[in-house]
Amino acid sequence: MYKYVIATALTLGVATSAIAAEFYVGIDQATKQCRVTSQEPDGTVMKQVGTPYESMDEAQQAITTLPECS
Repeated sequence: MYKYVIATALTLGVATSAIAAEFYVGIDQATKQCRVTSQEPDGTVMKQVGTPYESMDEAQQAITTLPECS
């Protein structure tokens, strides 16, 4: 019985972390303006600035502190 409970808990833990949303700050190479996106910038049109963020609010706040976005 316990092995089923543990297996279920592990499965849910892996599934939850796999669907966790990430937000990115990207800088448009042409306009030099930063914006938040839910898809990782490809490096051609938009370049990633900083690290992935766990929430949109966190990413929007990072725009105000990142030197590339000033």
